[in-house]
Amino acid sequence: MTNVKSIVLDDAKLLNRYYDKRALSSLPQHSGLPFRFGKVQWADDLIEMVNGKPSVKPISATLARLQNVFHSNDAVFTYKNGEVFVRATIPSGTIDAGDSKQFSALGFLDNAGDLIAVCVTQPVWVYADRSLVVEATIRTNIA
Repeated sequence: MTNVKSIVLDDAKLLNRYYDKRALSSLPQHSGLPFRFGKVQWADDLIEMVNGKPSVKPISATLARLQNVFHSNDAVFTYKNGEVFVRATIPSGTIDAGDSKQFSALGFLDNAGDLIAVCVTQPVWVYADRSLVVEATIRTNIA
């Protein structure tokens, strides 16, 4: 029997760090800053080739950082009914003229700068005259 690997087009995961920090932040004896989403990181990571085509790799729940981060900025976060909606944008002019970057992973940092969630999609090229908008939904109360 031949084992054929399927191509995965996209994936997203809240990392263990998200759940740990959210729980710790809710304790009465917690004296640190409240736990919050922070910046997003744009990266070329978590893609493998399957039968000559790009496929999303499995996201480890203990992933510490993304590889090949080429930009970091703020995003717009909203919440409704157990879902965090995110809109992240790379405006045109962000990438240097004559340069290009391959994007495939959006990392979500908390306000302490730790990676807490990741979304991965098929690779897209970004360059000086091209903007890119990514919208994602993070389901926070999945059983």
